[in-house]
Amino acid sequence: MGAIVLYKPCDTLKIRNRKRVYEFYLLSDVEDRNMRLAECLIAKHSGSKKAHIVINTFVESGTNVRFLEDVLHSKGSNSHIELHCIDEIALLCNHLIYNHPLYNTKGHDKRISVAIVGCGRTGMRMLKTAYWAGQIDGYTLKIRVYDKNADTHRENFYRQCPGLKDDPTIRFVKADVDTLSFQNQLLALENSADATYIVIAMGDDQLNLSVADELYRIYRRHRAFDDQRMPEIFTRIRSQAKFDIYSEHKEYLDSRHIHLFGTAASVFSDKTLFNTELENLAFAVHLTYHKALSEQPGSQKYEQVRKDFKTSEYARRSSMAAALHLPAKVYLCDDVPQNGKNSLTEENLRTYAAWIEKNPAFYERLAKNEHTRWNAFMLSEGYQPASVEEMHLYAPAADSHRDDLSLLHPCIIPWNALNEVESIYNRTYHKDKEFKFYDRAIVKNIPTIWAVSQAQKGDD
Repeated sequence: MGAIVLYKPCDTLKIRNRKRVYEFYLLSDVEDRNMRLAECLIAKHSGSKKAHIVINTFVESGTNVRFLEDVLHSKGSNSHIELHCIDEIALLCNHLIYNHPLYNTKGHDKRISVAIVGCGRTGMRMLKTAYWAGQIDGYTLKIRVYDKNADTHRENFYRQCPGLKDDPTIRFVKADVDTLSFQNQLLALENSADATYIVIAMGDDQLNLSVADELYRIYRRHRAFDDQRMPEIFTRIRSQAKFDIYSEHKEYLDSRHIHLFGTAASVFSDKTLFNTELENLAFAVHLTYHKALSEQPGSQKYEQVRKDFKTSEYARRSSMAAALHLPAKVYLCDDVPQNGKNSLTEENLRTYAAWIEKNPAFYERLAKNEHTRWNAFMLSEGYQPASVEEMHLYAPAADSHRDDLSLLHPCIIPWNALNEVESIYNRTYHKDKEFKFYDRAIVKNIPTIWAVSQAQKGDD
């Protein structure tokens, strides 16, 4: 394995070795540069199959992702080119919630109340992630976002996610957290004093730490010094030096329920970006969607599904969201210990498998919850429900019930309405889709998904 740092545009690189895999990392902090260079690389190598080309480009905007995928697909057969659009902040938020589940509400009676301080990239992505990850059956969810420019961020958020505009779960609050008035504003605002999960990300490490310390004192006084009811506080620290200094005094942080996350080194590490436990889970979920969970690596169907997972950002993000929610489903099982930790252990999964086998009503309830979670994910990605009339317009051309150009999907509806839409689609287009299959299959196969993901470790 080798690496070359290029001091000129990498689209000028001439590839002669037919047997090698060439992997490009487009790391500019200017997204348009990454996008333009990815487009050049696709165009340059689409007609040649001398080598296998992997393009990893840091692109966060959904519009840019869809554009690059369209460029790749428009060039015809490109089985030798893989395109990975990486949103490092989305991955950071996924890992945060995976390692520190939202359902760990301790003495709060299954109430998830997320407070996000700061509306930068981390704060806004955390808002979307918490929205769909917090869709847990039997729990109530509230999300409050604090920023001195809250009105502008609110407008931008609902422009990206128009389907969430009327959802009372989310509320933006105009507040300057670096003032003495923030304490009074926090406690005076309805439902803001019940936070169970706080994320602080304002772009300044020292300010983040100061606000975390202040919030601890606010909630400690407000909750009559009851340590069991304290919210967990997650503070973004970019500087590795500052992270190391504070981490040396773990007892100080633990006593205040403060957790540090998100240094530059951890965000851009191989463990965060590639082949992580969470991504392996996501691939196993994707196999489940395609009814290929029992396929052996190397089989034709397995490799087709693997290619789809590696080249479709929709498939990767959707499967990642489903994977991230698996611990919550296992946690809902009555016989699984309620210790607030990630519940994906072999013992818990055996218990879960036995429980859903004995309780068909619980199994159906979890399948319905998975559909609710999927609805929330799709809305946070900017999709909106498609009416039957709209589906008739785009389905013949797209040969799909989903329209990724207009961001429409007919299944963004309540669980009980799925059968009717499924019947109309199958009857009209002579298909055999089972819309509820996906939700039920995920729930039923969680132990197998976990086992398959463990076998993926080290598989690149």
